[in-house]
Amino acid sequence: MSMVSFVPPSSGEDSAIVALLKVLAHPKDAEATLKKMIAFQKEIDVNSEEYKKLADAHAKNMQDCKEILNQVDISRTSLERERVNLLSAQKAFEEASHNLVLREDAYKARVERLNLEIHAFAQEKANNDPREKAITNKEAAIEHKEEELARREQELIESIDKHKAWLESIKPPRD
Repeated sequence: MSMVSFVPPSSGEDSAIVALLKVLAHPKDAEATLKKMIAFQKEIDVNSEEYKKLADAHAKNMQDCKEILNQVDISRTSLERERVNLLSAQKAFEEASHNLVLREDAYKARVERLNLEIHAFAQEKANNDPREKAITNKEAAIEHKEEELARREQELIESIDKHKAWLESIKPPRD
């Protein structure tokens, strides 16, 4: 039978043991290797500190971003609420304006109807009341006389102007 040697899977300890054996085999190189390891550890520590500072700054920036996003959400919600309120107010204003126009039209129609009724009533009263008829006839006669007087006055003014012109034409010139 052949013998097969068993090789266990690497757990990382074997490479550490190999490295330790190399250090023991070469003690002069151990000091240089140790200094390199210390330098690498210091570098790792510095980088870890920088990473920690960057991580802290990043966490603070993330918190600031979350706060800003919350404020943006609050503002957006507030603006949306105001927009809805404004749309609602605009709709109410348009309805009120429409109702006002309807009321104004109804008022104009009512005024027109009342004016027609008043005119019809006045006409009926004038046609049925003898005193109103007499007054209407007198008013018409007075109006006719006033027109006749105005026409006669105009004729007299024109006649006077003609006579003045004729008198001016017959006067001897004064020297």
